[in-house]
Amino acid sequence: MSVEDEFEALRLAVIRADDEHLGDVRPMEPLLVQILGLVRNHPAKQKFFEEQFVRMATWDLLSPPELVPFCMRELRWPEVLRAVRERFDLLRSTNSHARYMNYCSHVTRAYTDFVWEDAGMWDYYRAKELVPSVVPALAERLVSDRPDVVFNALFALEEIGPPATYAVPAIEKFIRTWSGQENLRSRARLAFNAITGKEASAV
Repeated sequence: MSVEDEFEALRLAVIRADDEHLGDVRPMEPLLVQILGLVRNHPAKQKFFEEQFVRMATWDLLSPPELVPFCMRELRWPEVLRAVRERFDLLRSTNSHARYMNYCSHVTRAYTDFVWEDAGMWDYYRAKELVPSVVPALAERLVSDRPDVVFNALFALEEIGPPATYAVPAIEKFIRTWSGQENLRSRARLAFNAITGKEASAV
């Protein structure tokens, strides 16, 4: 089987897994990891792979919405992100705009999140990103003046849970001193509870 045929067979297998399990991503994960392995093991075929990912990312080739973000979290090919953004701009005045806007955001976060917001969905990325070694960097990001940066850090700390104990003082300080969006203070309380097992009112 050629590399191209193997890629196509995996794409179709991911679609079948998505259709058969109605939103349960776990059956898709081994297939997505296989796609990543196929891409990494055949660098001479990158142009072909890029073309396929661009087609999927612009909805010219069918794939579950998780496929492109899962792979681009690791590959980070700029051509794919550029194609998504260009497609979004083209659809801006159409009825498809809102649906594609959500997809565009999903793909973009795979490139830009410090800890990927979707990492907890996948064993593959949970083992890479939701780990104690990243906790000090997440704690430092709680002093950012960018709400998106703070949200990403708090969400990741909540997902990491008890192994993120190092960040508890920074979370407590954030809860005491944060004067911005209240939803972030609520997120901080959730992170505190996930790590310590205590109610936020204890802070």
